[in-house]
Parts: sequence; C-alpha cells; structure tokens
Amino acid sequence: MIARRWCARCHAVAGEKSASDMAPPFQVIARTRASDPDRLRGFLSRPHWPMPPLQLSRQEIENIIAYLQSLGSAPH
Repeated sequence: MIARRWCARCHAVAGEKSASDMAPPFQVIARTRASDPDRLRGFLSRPHWPMPPLQLSRQEIENIIAYLQSLGSAPH
C-alpha cells in the first residue's frame, strides 16, 4: 500500500501507531480533509514543510486520496 510506503514514517496508517507527534493519523485526515479531493491533490503534489519532499505520481496521489476517502466513509 502506497500510504504505508510513503506516509507511515510520520502518519499512523491503517490503525498503526504514529511515528511523529506532528503528523495527524490518516483517520483524522480522512475525517477532516478527505471531502476536498482537489485540496488534497494540491497538498500532495507540492513540497511543503514539515513533510519530506515526496515525488508522487498522479496515480499515487489518486490512490492516497481514494484510501483517505474510504477511511472517511468507514463507520467509526
């Protein structure tokens, strides 16, 4: 899963413990930001502090957005 490969160093992914206090868990991102996929696309496509400079393909970005949206629609 791309989220584990690129994001789990800092974010809690799939219920795992977060590696960083600064990075919100994916569950939180899904509840607060997944409803705006255009905003997520922009956020993931540009380097920004404190995230490392990722170079994700368009398909990888879409996969992360789809994963976040699936978490946002899952029962809590």
